[in-house]
Amino acid sequence: MRKSFLFALVLLWALSLLGLIGAVFGSVACAQAPAGETTKPQPLVFEGREGVWFENATAQKILVDLQALREQVRLYELQTARFRELSTIDSQLVARAAAQAQTALKGLKASEELLAACEDARRSWWRHPATWFAIGLITAAGFTGAGVALAH
Repeated sequence: MRKSFLFALVLLWALSLLGLIGAVFGSVACAQAPAGETTKPQPLVFEGREGVWFENATAQKILVDLQALREQVRLYELQTARFRELSTIDSQLVARAAAQAQTALKGLKASEELLAACEDARRSWWRHPATWFAIGLITAAGFTGAGVALAH
């Protein structure tokens, strides 16, 4: 998730930069050749350097856009730092939850072992229905035999 977020930030930055470049070159008023000649913008030479001339309003717009872009970069950096902080917190929470899950799993296994021991104790021979059937049969036969013996 971190890589996709950083990719989105870089993509937004690149699109902002392309927008700035488009705004600059879309509104640049280049020096025009005299009528009848080619209309292709020609670079001007000033103090031995070639360049493109544009109006003060365009230069001010470029500066405003540049300041806005710097502010956006600062905000993106703050958001990235906040995202890293939240990501670290999330990682710590996941690690803590995993540790708690392991503890709960150990407790569950201990409970299962205790339940198995109780089941084994409950299944003792003297608790089995066949044992009580045999005891009842022997007791009934004994009382019947004693009753027959007393009756004769």
